[in-house]
Amino acid sequence: DELDCKGENVAKLTKEKKALQEAHQQLLDDLQAEEDKCNSISKAKCKLEQQVDDLEQTYEIEKKSRLDLERLKRKLEGDLRLTQETVMDLENDKQRLQEKLNRSDLARELVRLRSTREERPRSQNCIAIWRNTTSRTSPTWLFSEKNMQKLLLS
Repeated sequence: DELDCKGENVAKLTKEKKALQEAHQQLLDDLQAEEDKCNSISKAKCKLEQQVDDLEQTYEIEKKSRLDLERLKRKLEGDLRLTQETVMDLENDKQRLQEKLNRSDLARELVRLRSTREERPRSQNCIAIWRNTTSRTSPTWLFSEKNMQKLLLS
């Protein structure tokens, strides 16, 4: 009976040993799965950290580019203002010169008109002489009397 009892205890212990071995194996499998998961997460973390570093570098480059663009924009706006002022000055100069030219043209026209008035008696004498010396039937008759007056008066 004692032998049976010890046999049952051995069988029971063997069963417990087997259950413990299976539990141990399950724990080892779970541990391996967690280690694999941890390695995978570590790799993902490293990739993300690299992406963060790359993004920070890109951000700094973009920030510098933006500052450069703003500086260039301010410079170009200043150049534009100077150019607009220059254009306005040139337009004012052009207007002044145009007014001066118009006054000069007007003065020249007045001088011409005065000169024409003074020369008209002489022109009339030339036309009279021309009438007397030119034969109207001759082939050298090229101008009408009216055209001759215009030529002499202009």
